[in-house]
Amino acid sequence: MNSDLLSLGKDVLVGEYVRGVSVLGNGLVVTYVLPDAVEVIAQEGKRIHRLDNTSFRRKLFDYPEHVAVSSDSTRVFIAD
Repeated sequence: MNSDLLSLGKDVLVGEYVRGVSVLGNGLVVTYVLPDAVEVIAQEGKRIHRLDNTSFRRKLFDYPEHVAVSSDSTRVFIAD
């Protein structure tokens, strides 16, 4: 691997029990367990959006583990 292709950027603070991370535009989509949740976090670390089991007054997730983003960044897929 060519080290010229990799560089260390800045840290982004996330919660505990992270199970999945994927790039969405200039930010990240992060899945958590305990509590079960999905967050969209901006590049500078600001939380943009959060979905958890209280978001729609019903249980959304059992164990949101893996996350993927479509190539056009219009959809986020959560393996629960």
